[in-house]
Amino acid sequence: MDWYGQKIVRWRVGALKEQRKKCNLTLREFAVKADWAPSYQSHLENRAKSISTERKEWITEVFEQMFGKEVGDVFSRQVIRWPVDGPRVKIARETCGISQRRFAKLMKWNNNSQRALESGKMLTINDRRKLRIEGILNGTITHVVKESQPKVHLGRDIAFWRNYCGLTQKEFAAQAGWDEGFQRYLETGATFLYETKDRLIAVFQTLGCTWDNLKEYKVPISWKIRGRVISKKEKGKVVASKRRACGFTMAQFANELGWDETRLHDIESGCGKKVTKNEEECINNLLQEKENVARCE
Repeated sequence: MDWYGQKIVRWRVGALKEQRKKCNLTLREFAVKADWAPSYQSHLENRAKSISTERKEWITEVFEQMFGKEVGDVFSRQVIRWPVDGPRVKIARETCGISQRRFAKLMKWNNNSQRALESGKMLTINDRRKLRIEGILNGTITHVVKESQPKVHLGRDIAFWRNYCGLTQKEFAAQAGWDEGFQRYLETGATFLYETKDRLIAVFQTLGCTWDNLKEYKVPISWKIRGRVISKKEKGKVVASKRRACGFTMAQFANELGWDETRLHDIESGCGKKVTKNEEECINNLLQEKENVARCE
């Protein structure tokens, strides 16, 4: 399907104004050396979201060769864009028998954005939207509600383990190589992009955690995170993660404890009566016993 062209690599630009001031350069001096208008320099510093690779290299050259200054953290990361042929997307959508309204719902945007895409007014799209369009046209994304549920749980697991490692969203995003906004989007249950999973695996491995679809983490038997007493819901998350990692279903785990399954469900969901010290000890002892057996095997 030829509804998109060759990818365009752009660079997220920020702190250009601060870097210029560190070099004791006025806006006009930099613009003159860079051979463009001061108004364009003002646009780069105040309104530009991304620039081309060629423009990035030219700005770097202006700093280094013309002023003998090193460029600081101005270009944070690459941004991939794809030229899109909206009318071809429309033809493919109609061929698949999907209405414009339903397609927009599956894309998680409004009808105006869908019309802009199909009319040709939208010239480029990002990785996330390209992947979602492909998923819809290939039939792998069929219903928003059914698709969203596992993603939400996955996002919550990512958030839980980021907190457990003692990192803010901004700190984790910096290690993963994307911006804080995408980290927030990811933790609410976002679709995985092409390289998202690999980057997450790398970051978690660096932090000493393991990965298997975010279900095989070895959680220390503790009710605290970095010395902080956690909430009932977070406690329930610890129990549920450990239970799954040890290979128990909720019914099996409740049976081993000699409890009613409803009580275990209340603990893992953070609802109902607070976990008693005796219940906490029973859970910890059973999990510890299971882990000891697994080590011996």
